[in-house]
Amino acid sequence: MTEASALNTSNGTAGVYADDDGIYHSVTRSGTGTIATFDPTGAVSSTAASLNDGGTIAGYYTDSSQVEHGYMRTAAGKITSFDPKGSTDTVALGINNSGTITGHWVDSNYIDHGFIRTP
Repeated sequence: MTEASALNTSNGTAGVYADDDGIYHSVTRSGTGTIATFDPTGAVSSTAASLNDGGTIAGYYTDSSQVEHGYMRTAAGKITSFDPKGSTDTVALGINNSGTITGHWVDSNYIDHGFIRTP
């Protein structure tokens, strides 16, 4: 299974694919066809959810404790993980061209909150 969830103006895509064991991994394809697969450090599964015109990806991953974390991956491949203060799960879903990331997080009372992360 491969799924593209984001498309930018250079025809780059980002999304997810499942390996032979059914584990999800992040994937990106440039507008020229170069494909890169990746997982943030500590991930047992990951999803690239959004892609801006500069090639920066926002997504989320699950660690070995089944906790979700947000991440940002630059076009050069540098990955930064993040969680809002008080989060027990973080899901980054969108990124705009200025690098602002949106998504939601869950607190210890299982209440869902939205977030905006500025660059």
